[in-house]
Amino acid sequence: MFKVEGAEYVVDVVKELQENAVLTEGGKTIPFDVCLLATGLNFPVFQATFETPTRESRLAFLTDIYTKIKNANTLLIAGGGAVGVEAAGDIKVRYPDKRFHSNLIY
Repeated sequence: MFKVEGAEYVVDVVKELQENAVLTEGGKTIPFDVCLLATGLNFPVFQATFETPTRESRLAFLTDIYTKIKNANTLLIAGGGAVGVEAAGDIKVRYPDKRFHSNLIY
């Protein structure tokens, strides 16, 4: 399994997703600044704004995500499949000081 250096790997079931933390069935509380759901191809990025998808709305949506990642100290990638691992690696290369909680299975 590919592992990102400095990341904490947790395999558990999400009991509750709160605004700034995840509670697991195993009793662990995992705090984060940004939670990135890496669900593969099923995540409707271009419809996520709930408005008529335009180039401008998609750009605004993706810029907002980028800004949140850039300003975060800790990130949680829920669903550590291929897309999640790739996202973590890309973020860690660009921002080596970011801390991750990843591979949380729910």
